[in-house]
Amino acid sequence: MFSLSPKVLRLGQSYFHSARLPRIVHPQLHKLAHTLQEASSAGVLDSADVICIAATTAGRVVSSTLQPGSRVPAYCTANGRVLLASLPQERVDAWLDQQPLDALTPHTVTNKDRLRIEIARARAQGYAAIDQELELGLRTISVPLKNLRGDTLAALNVSVHAARMTMADLQERCLPALMQAQSQIRNLL
Repeated sequence: MFSLSPKVLRLGQSYFHSARLPRIVHPQLHKLAHTLQEASSAGVLDSADVICIAATTAGRVVSSTLQPGSRVPAYCTANGRVLLASLPQERVDAWLDQQPLDALTPHTVTNKDRLRIEIARARAQGYAAIDQELELGLRTISVPLKNLRGDTLAALNVSVHAARMTMADLQERCLPALMQAQSQIRNLL
C-alpha cells in the first residue's frame, strides 16, 4: 500500500552535500583521478557492503558500481578488504562467519580461510589490490583513509580496466599516487 517516491533521493543528496567526509575526500579524489587518468572512489563499510561516498571517472568509466550511493560486497573489493583489515581480528572472524561468499566472477575469493589471509595481507601491506573479483575486467587498488588518531574512516581506490593495465602496473603506477592522496587527506580528517 505504500512505496517510496523520488523525494526520498533528497535524503541521500543531503548527505553528499553536507557530510564532512565526502566534502574532504572529493577534491583529492578528483585530483587523483585526473593525475592518473583513471576512475577513483571512496567508500565506507556498512555491514556486509561498502557504500561509495564519492567518485570521479576522469572520463574513463570502468564500472557502474563506482557512483556515490552504490553498494558493493566488501569481501571482493579492494575498499572492502582495506576496511575489514582495519577491524580487530575477532571482528573480522565474526564478520566472516556471518557472510555468504558468492563467486561473482571466476576470480572471486570464496574460501573463508583464503579471504582471512587476504585481509591479513591488506593489514600488513597497508593496501589491497583486487583482480577481477567483483566484475570481469575490473582491477582496483585501495588504501585506508585514517584520521590523525589512526582510526580508519573510509577507503580510497583507483579502478582500471584489466585490458589496459596489469596488476603489477596498477601497483607501480597507482599506489604511490594513492598514498600521496591518503597522506593529504589524513591531515584534514
